[in-house]
Amino acid sequence: QTPPESLPPSETEGKPNLDVDGNSFANIPPGLPDYIRRPDIESEVIALLKEADRYPIVTLVGRGGIGKTSLALEVLHELADVGDYFAILWFSSRDIDLLSTGPKPVRPAVLSKEDIAKQFAALMNPTSSKEKGFKATEYLASSLSDRDPDRRLLLVFDNFETAAHPIELYQFIDSYVRSPNKVLITTRMRDFKADFPVEIRGLKRDEFEDLVVNTARKLGIEGLLNHAYIESLYDETDGHPYFAKILLGDAQREGKAVPVKHLFLNKEDSLRALFERSYGLLTPAAQRVFLTLSNWRSLVPRMALEAALLRPQNDTIDVSDALGQLERYSMIEVVTDQQGDEFLRTPVTASVFGQSKLKL
Repeated sequence: QTPPESLPPSETEGKPNLDVDGNSFANIPPGLPDYIRRPDIESEVIALLKEADRYPIVTLVGRGGIGKTSLALEVLHELADVGDYFAILWFSSRDIDLLSTGPKPVRPAVLSKEDIAKQFAALMNPTSSKEKGFKATEYLASSLSDRDPDRRLLLVFDNFETAAHPIELYQFIDSYVRSPNKVLITTRMRDFKADFPVEIRGLKRDEFEDLVVNTARKLGIEGLLNHAYIESLYDETDGHPYFAKILLGDAQREGKAVPVKHLFLNKEDSLRALFERSYGLLTPAAQRVFLTLSNWRSLVPRMALEAALLRPQNDTIDVSDALGQLERYSMIEVVTDQQGDEFLRTPVTASVFGQSKLKL
């Protein structure tokens, strides 16, 4: 296994210095060139980050490859142009880049609270950093707490779940951040309290079609696709942008449209990159519930699942706790109808990953 320090940096690692970006200082990496606009959710996130007196911590949560980082970059560059913040600082704990050719390991820029504090001090470069006894962690804490509206800060933590101790790091941030400063987190896990969560799901149908058409044009395979194929691809992927790009890359290599039913064949590496870490953090009971749900492609009434798992011959399972874990790690979605009844849905990508586990 390649040592992390010898791996290349992520494509979305922050710049080493604060530069003028619009009307703010920032080290935000460039926006992704093939980004597909998501107007509704972009507007929601921008409104939350503009709010000066509430929501000091905003979390973008969703499955791997669903577009949390690309959405964050788009929103942040727009905020930088407006100048709502004195400085926007980007910290990346990403250890895997999801490329169209497959997942590739990369070197995380920061992993610990100390890493972040050291990078923060290097970016802000206060005169006190030259003094004997300067402590970067204390400087980070005091900066988060500073209420000066003319020095408003937005700290962004990408791939928060891959930090060394994410819960401890979150507690530190939550203890010190004060309005008008803010923190934006992208993560696959929802183990935090006191934040404002924004769930990022698959692309809407028109957004997905834009993605497919633009990617096909870039790859020179527009003639291989038709509307019916794009529709079936949307239904099979739940609008998941990363897997759509992978399939279109396969089509370019093979010179023909790959049957949608073959979408996940030989994609074990990509599925592991999206779900293995989250699956490994589940309790055995939650893993069992997930594997049970993976066999059902339709909406599952919660009461039916509980009835199936709580039979006398089965070991006692805390179904509520298991479902809570699965929802926090973006491995299932919970839908509530008008009568208040809950239904459980396993996204296709997660379901295929679960089925691969059952074959082992």
